[in-house]
Amino acid sequence: MSTISLGPVALQILEYLSAHQEAQDTVEGIAEWWSLERRTRLKPTVVREALAELVARGMVREFRGLDRRIRYAARRRRPRTPDAGAGQKKGRIRKP
Repeated sequence: MSTISLGPVALQILEYLSAHQEAQDTVEGIAEWWSLERRTRLKPTVVREALAELVARGMVREFRGLDRRIRYAARRRRPRTPDAGAGQKKGRIRKP
């Protein structure tokens, strides 16, 4: 088993996403608002580098918001088994 080594800002971002699983923001928003919990101010350039590392490792997703700005959020979890939910149609509840 290999060990993953991440920098302190990348770890801080992952900790925040772990505590706030629905969180999403831009680089600037992360630098300004997410770091307030730790009472630190992060530079956007440092946050951008950490996010690039996390995206490259598949730990954070990057997407374009409705305002066309790049946003970052936790990766969405997939079902543990390939057949999880098989046989059910989306949006419908099966009645016994």
